[in-house]
Amino acid sequence: MTRSVVASDMTVGEISNTGISNLMHSAARDGLNGTLSFLSQIGTGIDVADDTGRTPLHFAAENGHGVAVQWLFNEGAEIETKDRYGRTPLHCAAAKGHEAAVQQLLNRGARVETRDNTSRTPLHLAAHEGHDTVVQWLLKGGADREAKNNDGWTPLWFAAMQRHETIMQRLLHERVDIERKDDAGWTPLHWAANNGRTAVV
Repeated sequence: MTRSVVASDMTVGEISNTGISNLMHSAARDGLNGTLSFLSQIGTGIDVADDTGRTPLHFAAENGHGVAVQWLFNEGAEIETKDRYGRTPLHCAAAKGHEAAVQQLLNRGARVETRDNTSRTPLHLAAHEGHDTVVQWLLKGGADREAKNNDGWTPLWFAAMQRHETIMQRLLHERVDIERKDDAGWTPLHWAANNGRTAVV
């Protein structure tokens, strides 16, 4: 490996002190497309996983690097790989609110109803984190607004618990069931009232 090959993205020292697989993840995380291309050319797998099961596409999507996401698509990256926690790249992009990456993944056919290890969909995560535009994209992509996680919570529960009023209103507009109770017997409106969001109630 010579300095000229990777000088624009990464130093020789970084290459010599880090495993090739870790470099692939770092390059995807930082959006270093030249390094991704170089590592691929020398035989590094596009879908190589780290010790948590995350692939380069997980890292690129989670950090909103659209060009890297597209490059990985073009190289045949698997879009439904799950990490140790059951999260796909779409989960990662949705949780961080990266709208463009979410759109790219949906356009590529990412499954909007994939569940993580606690039965949360990307919509649960976007609602929990308050990413309204991502919520809109997921709903347009066919996300189940009534999907329940292991505690019996739908996306509306997550929005109510985190006091995300805009998302609560959006989901209510989608005619979600506001009377559905979780495993503790609470409805989303109980959570909203408990959190002082009486305007929504």
